[in-house]
Amino acid sequence: GTPQGRAPPPPRLAVTRSLGDALLQTQGLTWKPEVTLLDLSEPVESLEPLILLVGSDGLWDLWQFDEAVEEVLASGHDLTTQRGVQEANDSLLALTQQKGEELLGHSTDDTTTVLISLLPLPRVEHAARDSPAANAARVPPRRAAESEEDEEEEEWA
Repeated sequence: GTPQGRAPPPPRLAVTRSLGDALLQTQGLTWKPEVTLLDLSEPVESLEPLILLVGSDGLWDLWQFDEAVEEVLASGHDLTTQRGVQEANDSLLALTQQKGEELLGHSTDDTTTVLISLLPLPRVEHAARDSPAANAARVPPRRAAESEEDEEEEEWA
């Protein structure tokens, strides 16, 4: 309990446990993802390789964004193959660990990275490009909540 006359502490956010927290959902926290679809076909064709680098604070505490990307690109690994992407990711993690130990000793933070290489799709025949499946892939971006609302309206219609 709380000492007499004191209000209980406000709820705190523990990110890994918060998604199912009923109390924090009343404060605006939601488990519903916000999803955006982006057509990256033009950037992928004009920027090779186009990569997506996601990292925990253990990475970003030690690197500026552009420096981390430069390390990946300069690693010499073939970013068009699964093996090359994995090796580039492993190299970045090794450099991050080394950099962390040099700066912080053995108290370095845990680091997680995800490296994704976005490759252009192979060119398809005109008929295949206009197929129902290809047209479905061209749906404009919308938020997940909008999608759910549309589905609910369809169910009640």
